[in-house]
Amino acid sequence: MRERYNREINSIEIGWATPFGIAALESAYRLGEEWLDQLIDFLKGNVDFIQSYLKNHIPQIKLDLPAMAGFPGTWI
Repeated sequence: MRERYNREINSIEIGWATPFGIAALESAYRLGEEWLDQLIDFLKGNVDFIQSYLKNHIPQIKLDLPAMAGFPGTWI
């Protein structure tokens, strides 16, 4: 059983994690959908705010939204 456990842990590349880290990872995958949805909404709100601010205060600057894909930071 230990060999099967180790094989599974290594297959998802978390062999370095502690038991608490593994439990946290499992919980995030099982129970984190609502939190992730809220995070995405929050980040979208930040992008909307920055776009609005730039449009109203510094219209010469544009956001490069495709470059921002998958990154919570902002590229101007």
